[in-house]
Amino acid sequence: MSENDHSKELRSWCANEKIDPQHAILLVGVPSDTDVAFIEDTVQTVKVFGRVRARATKEGTVPGTFLVLCECREKICPTQVPSEVLPSSGDTWKIVVVKDEDPNVNAFSDKLSQFLSREGKSITDLQSLINPLASNVTSPETIIRAIGELLEKTKPTSDGQAYRRLRIFSGIEPTPVGEENSENWLEQARLMIFETDCSTKEKRKRIVESLKGPALEVIKAVRVNNPDATALEYIEALESAFSTSESDKKNR
Repeated sequence: MSENDHSKELRSWCANEKIDPQHAILLVGVPSDTDVAFIEDTVQTVKVFGRVRARATKEGTVPGTFLVLCECREKICPTQVPSEVLPSSGDTWKIVVVKDEDPNVNAFSDKLSQFLSREGKSITDLQSLINPLASNVTSPETIIRAIGELLEKTKPTSDGQAYRRLRIFSGIEPTPVGEENSENWLEQARLMIFETDCSTKEKRKRIVESLKGPALEVIKAVRVNNPDATALEYIEALESAFSTSESDKKNR
């Protein structure tokens, strides 16, 4: 895959994960058994990135490696970003950033991504409608028509209005790549509960669909003991199971 292809992959991936591409980088050639904490510590040695968090992974073109999507605290300045980073062991990892394009194109792309994000959709959803068209795929009429078709086909129900999807949380430590740690996940979940205008049933559903592993088992136990438990009671149970253990560790 060429550098230009990787840059396009990064932009598309950012849209799907709802990450600002100006605060994102793509790592290429990371061994598939690399721990997420090691990835973040290695990339943070490049000071221009600030704090770095590994958000998601995909299988790489080279067997045994994967692509890693990272979100950076600092805004990315392409001219200051090195082409690769050398971990303390193993081969170098290639660093890809979103390439500069026509400012008008970038402005339209950013506004389009923001619009789709508010509707709970992504660029990939839109592309699935545009790609099959035979010609003139980049015309404004084509894009507008595709957006209209996308929103018509995927209208949210009154209980499932667009919202920022909760990231995956399992409670496993160290936090696996693509998952959220307990502190951040609990904060996001509380915001969803108190700021989203939907039923208790829908809020419970949104929490459960973001859980896996030990965290999901906690909620299963809660539901067995109290089938009518509220979304907030779900959060309190998870906070008791995982947040406390983290604070205990800090006090040791």
